[in-house]
Amino acid sequence: MDDVLSLLQDFDVANFLPSPERFLRDLVGWTRFAVLLGPLVLLALGACYYYAPPKEANHSFGFRTYWGMGSVQAWLFAQRVAGMGYMGVGGALTVLMGLVSLTFRGKAALAMINTAMVCVVIELLIVLVLWIALNMLIFRAYDKDGNLLRGY
Repeated sequence: MDDVLSLLQDFDVANFLPSPERFLRDLVGWTRFAVLLGPLVLLALGACYYYAPPKEANHSFGFRTYWGMGSVQAWLFAQRVAGMGYMGVGGALTVLMGLVSLTFRGKAALAMINTAMVCVVIELLIVLVLWIALNMLIFRAYDKDGNLLRGY
């Protein structure tokens, strides 16, 4: 019992906490990761949709829309358009958010976290606008049965 008490007497929880320098260095890395994760996922999804789309409409993987699932032709058009859109927006956001994340070093922790949160919200809004635009494009190109409309 005395051995256990002597071990606990020297025990200090602060020894398990990281140093402030390491914490801030890790915080910079995690905020950069949070800011760049969305654009990199968009790039990967866009590449999958464009270069390796599923050959037939399915309910598991692909850019699924009501109008894009009517025929194989409509499905492949939806994958190609979504791939180009996601890769374009993902590439632009990667460059933009990479430049923003370069400003993180030297910032206060709270300012860095606030900037990262604003960037993530902006990314989500841009993806929502892109998703609506892609759906409208596919809606204008194909009818619900997957037939190509005039003018396309």
